[in-house]
Amino acid sequence: RKDKQDNAKSPDRKVLPATPLRADKLNAIDADVTLNAKRILRPKALAIDDLSARLTLDEGQLKLTPLRFGYAGGDITSNIALNARQHPYRVALDTRFSKLRLNELFPTVDWSKNSVGLLGGRLDLTSHGDTVGAMLGGANGKLELVTSGGELSSLLLEAIGLDGAEIIKYLVGRDQRSRLRCGVAVFDVREGRATSEQLVLDTDDTRIDGHGTIDFANETLSLTFDPKPKDVSIAVLRAPLYLAGSFGAPRFSVDKTTLLARGAAAVGLGLITPLAALIPLIETGPGEDANCQALLAQARKK
Repeated sequence: RKDKQDNAKSPDRKVLPATPLRADKLNAIDADVTLNAKRILRPKALAIDDLSARLTLDEGQLKLTPLRFGYAGGDITSNIALNARQHPYRVALDTRFSKLRLNELFPTVDWSKNSVGLLGGRLDLTSHGDTVGAMLGGANGKLELVTSGGELSSLLLEAIGLDGAEIIKYLVGRDQRSRLRCGVAVFDVREGRATSEQLVLDTDDTRIDGHGTIDFANETLSLTFDPKPKDVSIAVLRAPLYLAGSFGAPRFSVDKTTLLARGAAAVGLGLITPLAALIPLIETGPGEDANCQALLAQARKK
């Protein structure tokens, strides 16, 4: 059992499916199939409500137009085309996310239940390969996600900002919500490497700017998030956060250099007077509101 747990957390463990597709057999079949499933028996972690699809197959060319999932109170609708006449197989994917509820995206995650709002977006990719992993590892296109309005868990935001005083307040009392002004994530995908063009999450309390890459070919992450609280607070150890590592064992970490610098300053000033030790830990609220109207308008234009 321990070996299985170690393998599950291994950084070398591959997550993307590597089983070869036997799509060449599709050349011998023609089909036109429609499926409507009003209820899905699923694991609790998946918020799939229903499913509808139309599949057509004509001399090795498979199309799912559309493949629609009812998910998290909204819809995920895809148009998928796979050409098995060529080897490696060619694939085109155009997926739209519409009105997904933030508090239902991850049913088994407690903090998400205190977040309210809607998420939309689009994934538009073309690629080739014999496995799902190879197709994602060589994909080209765009990934765009946008959210506007709603609320996020304040405990989550304060934890990201490493605001000790605020975290204690919410843990002692009840978790509250911060108004979500907007969130935009735009990634350009080239040869399986997704590079951020825009990555902003803005609430009344905190603005979080991010940047980095997601490498599907190597199944690795390298993302940096810089939280900027907008309010004045004490006991703040704000520092950039990193999400890095492999898909099989991703890890969150904090910029230790920034934390050590603030901590050392607090200790040094504490030798002069205990109250002075709080000075490096006081956040004056440098975060500014994002221009949500411009960000959302740009996302709609795309």
